[in-house]
Amino acid sequence: MKKIIAALTISLTSLTNISAWGQIGHRVVGDVAQHYLDPVVAKKIDHLLGGKKLAMVANWCDHIKSFPQYGHTFWWHFINLKEGLKYQEVKANPKGDIVEAIGRFSKQLADTSLDLKTRQEALKWLVHLLGDIHQPLHAGKAKDQGGNLVKVKWFGEKSNLHEVWDQKIIDFQQLSYTEFSDGIRFASISQIEKWQNSDVFTWLDEVMVLRKRVYDLKSEELSYSYQAHNKGLVDSQLLKAGVRLAGLLNKLLSQQN
Repeated sequence: MKKIIAALTISLTSLTNISAWGQIGHRVVGDVAQHYLDPVVAKKIDHLLGGKKLAMVANWCDHIKSFPQYGHTFWWHFINLKEGLKYQEVKANPKGDIVEAIGRFSKQLADTSLDLKTRQEALKWLVHLLGDIHQPLHAGKAKDQGGNLVKVKWFGEKSNLHEVWDQKIIDFQQLSYTEFSDGIRFASISQIEKWQNSDVFTWLDEVMVLRKRVYDLKSEELSYSYQAHNKGLVDSQLLKAGVRLAGLLNKLLSQQN
């Protein structure tokens, strides 16, 4: 019985540690998106958020997870996918997943008949989830809980693969979220058009390909080589997430009065 309780405790602890990009990464996504908003849409968002910028609400969805009334939202941050499978081929999780949540909150944000609080929360969720879905381990493997159970050492300190991709690669650059955003925000017009004219299933297909690279570990000792090899990928995914977030918000809010 004690072994069962211990196993459950470990499992639940690992589950509660699932996030994406960390505080800075999510703010980078929000800040990038802010720069690509249509001016009219930017004003509507300013009204919805009471003057707050997207970067400042980007981590709200992680902050609320400790409150009992939001415990059920845990499942909305990711999707478990086996290698070679498409989202449409996986049995739907009755508790929801990241793809379902993005679709649901998109509808809520666009629906002006809903109350302000509902639409505010929908917007906050979209800012966060567009970041989550561009982190390759949020289309993760159930057996290792999206890399949380893959133990590694980051410059000699104990960590896990998920944490490395959430925070370590980003934090290693020692930049504020605005400095980070300024340093990667160089998308061409053709890139913006291509990225924004894609859907959530395309985003998932992309990260499933990238996931193989994430797991390409020569050893459990990760340091300069792994950082250098993957820094550009992290930068690119944060940029894509921000550009696509702006595109989605422009689409959802541009037609409203």
